[in-house]
Amino acid sequence: MKAKFWSIEENKKLKELLLDEKAYTMLQISDIMKKSLGSVDNRKQRLFQSFTKDEKQRHMLLRTKARNTMIAKKSLYWNSELVNKLKVACESGLYNNLSEIQKEIFSNSSVSQLRNVLSDNGLRMYSRKVEYHRGFKTESIDNIPVKNSSEEYWKLMEETSNEEIVLFKQESYHNIVFNDKKYIGFTCIGDQHFGKIGIDYKQAREDAQIIKNTDNMYVLFGGDFFENYIKANIMEALVNKDSSPKREQMLLEHYFKFFGNTDEEITNKIVASISGNHDWRTSDVSGIDLIKTMIKGKRMLYSPEELRLTIKLNGIDYKIAARHQYRFNSALNYTHTVKRWYDEGEEPFDVGVIWHNHRPDIEEFVKHNKMRWGIRPGSYKIKCRWSKSKGYPITLPLMPTFILNPFERSIVVFKHVQEASDYLRLKNAELKKK
Repeated sequence: MKAKFWSIEENKKLKELLLDEKAYTMLQISDIMKKSLGSVDNRKQRLFQSFTKDEKQRHMLLRTKARNTMIAKKSLYWNSELVNKLKVACESGLYNNLSEIQKEIFSNSSVSQLRNVLSDNGLRMYSRKVEYHRGFKTESIDNIPVKNSSEEYWKLMEETSNEEIVLFKQESYHNIVFNDKKYIGFTCIGDQHFGKIGIDYKQAREDAQIIKNTDNMYVLFGGDFFENYIKANIMEALVNKDSSPKREQMLLEHYFKFFGNTDEEITNKIVASISGNHDWRTSDVSGIDLIKTMIKGKRMLYSPEELRLTIKLNGIDYKIAARHQYRFNSALNYTHTVKRWYDEGEEPFDVGVIWHNHRPDIEEFVKHNKMRWGIRPGSYKIKCRWSKSKGYPITLPLMPTFILNPFERSIVVFKHVQEASDYLRLKNAELKKK
């Protein structure tokens, strides 16, 4: 699927541009690759994971150089006379789009630079004359077409939707490669519900610090970072809430610091994250993916609803699947939903993790003649009036950890973070003695 939009040659070219001494900006690279800025940025994040240490350092230096160069050019080149010249060209109706203006008048600038100048100066791009003679009426604003012809609009929607469907399917899939021959562990943490009174903040902090201080131990986040009561259909919670969304974000930002002192240290511990139903409330109300916004720049993998992660450890592929919630829940068998997901899902997995119900449990089961694991993490939300009123027992703040063997396909799962840390230290210490 990925090769359809990003071939091996395109990936190679993007890497060359990212490490080119000319220090191209992301907008310039987007123009060169003839792909959207978002698509280029997403591909860059994935490529960055395969960079060597020297390549990462070079890229960061070039990125700083590109930013400084762009600022300098903007301040020196775009004087009031040139801005007015661009304004006249855009409002004349003689040009179809910014690309034509760039080729005929501003050949020393890129289309992205022209677009930025338009935005900074509150200017608009008009192309009514040319578009009208093509048989339909159009107004372009910042080079984004709004077409009134049903034929053209259908074509636009068909092309856009085809790409969107592929990207929607791809966003769940990620790969991580570990070259060291060491045991590695992944703690499945979720349902923090920060912002409430009655959350086991102490245990949340201690678990994070154990992971921080244990080599080869990482985190998969499962969503519901916040209580996030912002919707009117939960009026009781709005009235009795203990915090605000803004303060809850502050708690999450501080929580990240328990995993490391810098953004690099944090993202070296937190491998990936998904969102939960409490986090989705912001998206439902505003269209903003709050978790994606908060982890931007932290280089951790993100899939909103479902994560399909292939961990390549010393040549062994481990398939990990994670969701915040799923169907087929059972009050008698908490891991039943994981097994049904295996049966109903798009492809097999070695470890399946589902959060949401705050009921910690682990189970080893056989599917396709191989041992699989189903994991249901607990929650740090100890005080919960809703669950107590329904007759559910008070939850335990257990965040299971699965540990992968680098020499043969073998998985061990622990309910307690400290036990997993002790086991991981012991196994890797034994390797050093050999």
